[in-house]
Amino acid sequence: MINFYPNTFYYPRERVEEKFANGELQAMQKMLLDFVERHRENIWIVAQDENEPGVISDESLLDGLRSFLLYKGSLQPAFEMAELIKEIDKEAWYRNEIHPENPKEVADDWKEQYASQWREARMFETFFLIEVLSDKLVEMLRCK
Repeated sequence: MINFYPNTFYYPRERVEEKFANGELQAMQKMLLDFVERHRENIWIVAQDENEPGVISDESLLDGLRSFLLYKGSLQPAFEMAELIKEIDKEAWYRNEIHPENPKEVADDWKEQYASQWREARMFETFFLIEVLSDKLVEMLRCK
């Protein structure tokens, strides 16, 4: 099984479980299901590369999904970019409450300090969802 955990910061799994329980990952869950629907053929190709022709286990399909997701880097780049911009805007607002700063400099600082961590957190949450929704995802992948 392919795992993913953020390398640049500590993000406890319990926090992700809590976000899931509170419904905070619903948008990401829908994006994951849409991603699988859109990329079913490519996921199968990746899964087949690791197995004997015609013999693909459920876990191999899920690993194909994980590998393809890591290759793509995002479930839905436009949505994630909009979310990233919201985070940068929050930082600009906060820092300008203390003293005026150039918004471009704030954005550059934020990207340098937090962008990779933010993206790793999204990927970790997605891998968690793959685990939680594994039965549904396998069903979708096997439905041709």
